[in-house]
Amino acid sequence: MKKSFLSILFAMAVVFPLFAQRPITEEDFAKPILDSRDRAAGIFHSYEVPASAVETPAPLGYKPIYISHYGRHGSRRQLHEGALDSYNMFCKLHEMKLLTDEGEELLKDLEKVAREHIDMEGELSERGALEHRGIASRMYSKYRKAFRKRKEVDCISSNIQRCIISMTNFTGELLREDPDLKISWNTGEKYKKVLLHDPVDLTGTLLRDKEAKRKEAKAKYLEPDGFISRYVKDAPEAKSIIGNRVDFMNQFVRIAAVSQDLSSETGGVDLFRYLTDEELLRAYAFLNSWIYGSIGNPEEWGECNIIAYRPLVADIVEKADAALAPGSRVVADLRFGHDSGLLPLVGLIGLKGPGDRYPMDSHLDFATWRYIPMGSNLQIVFYRNRRGNTLVKFLYNERETTIRGLEPFKGPYYKWESLRPYLVGLSK
Repeated sequence: MKKSFLSILFAMAVVFPLFAQRPITEEDFAKPILDSRDRAAGIFHSYEVPASAVETPAPLGYKPIYISHYGRHGSRRQLHEGALDSYNMFCKLHEMKLLTDEGEELLKDLEKVAREHIDMEGELSERGALEHRGIASRMYSKYRKAFRKRKEVDCISSNIQRCIISMTNFTGELLREDPDLKISWNTGEKYKKVLLHDPVDLTGTLLRDKEAKRKEAKAKYLEPDGFISRYVKDAPEAKSIIGNRVDFMNQFVRIAAVSQDLSSETGGVDLFRYLTDEELLRAYAFLNSWIYGSIGNPEEWGECNIIAYRPLVADIVEKADAALAPGSRVVADLRFGHDSGLLPLVGLIGLKGPGDRYPMDSHLDFATWRYIPMGSNLQIVFYRNRRGNTLVKFLYNERETTIRGLEPFKGPYYKWESLRPYLVGLSK
């Protein structure tokens, strides 16, 4: 029998004190997850198209002329330990007749998702391709005026295949909208080094601290006993195969999280249905802690992550200067990379929402599913009037946002003459 939302919160407040540290509100971590269970996937959640992202009209006389962009690749298959480990483990249990009837049902669905990973680990899914086509179409539609006279689009991509194919789908949609565009496509290790940077270990113990927090979160949040008892028979042989029960749970959570990304390929298999609401919230808490600590902006070591992206901010300024120069025909600089490039970048810029800083113990205030799902994107849109004045606004996942501590000129719009020195300062 499905538990009510309040009963789950009460139960979790007892066994999981972190959930009781502050009042539960509409914007808190639990209700949005239970309203749409796919969101528990965190960074593996498929892109959500904004239902009502209201655009603030530009001040009178200003028209869009240029877009600077960074996009994470779209929905993909799982990587490494998240790809086939859980399936292989369940197969061993099946061969020894150690699965319950419910476990056999789970294995049938798990096989459909696992099959899509054979020789395809980490590769873009059909859903991922459609996400980028949709983002490109909406961007072109909103800023169509920018493309009327300017026709050059410069693209760079990480040399990882899912990013290249995301770039291909994005620009393919732009060409469908406007066949006269002149697009340059560039990829390789050279461009990956522009888009991705290793953290700077200012603490001297960064990697050790991150790994310790990850292990702590896995043990703290994942509760495997109920899950295992439903799907695996209680037998000594089963315990020997499973080994570490938390790791067994983690393996399933990671492949379950990407089942939504492969909905077209699998006919809509949903592996999250095999988790109770409480297990789902715990899985989300674990995934949230892992990603925010790894590439986010936590108080303890966020600076290590974000300052590594000074060169990328410099690249944004340099290319904007070139695009704004007299005679330029460049309408967009498009960059295609990874979550580990985008999230530190917006943390360095200080964007409200995705760049917010919390203590690690308050990481659930950071909605991973909202801020860094598959297909996440930053669009920096430049406007100009007849006098040559330039305004800029930021959209993150197609929603307007602003910079913490930097007052806009009007609405979400910044004067480039004020914004540029700020960004230059961040790049040094």
